[in-house]
Amino acid sequence: MRTLPEWVKPGTAFIYQFGPDNHNNGRKFHIRGIVDDRAVIREWWRHKRRWNYTVEDWIYFNAFAPHIKVVRR
Repeated sequence: MRTLPEWVKPGTAFIYQFGPDNHNNGRKFHIRGIVDDRAVIREWWRHKRRWNYTVEDWIYFNAFAPHIKVVRR
């Protein structure tokens, strides 16, 4: 069984860095907790004025690793 990267801990924030022409560039996420080897992350949705929560496992962080920049630990 694979595990989450070492930097994935509650309180950490990260952003996507895809490049200036990608509409996902700069999206910011906050890691809220770890449950059953999965990270609970949230993102502020301005258009709906609410937090959107998702639960992601190691595959998510592995797939997006080249595009993730940790901004706060």
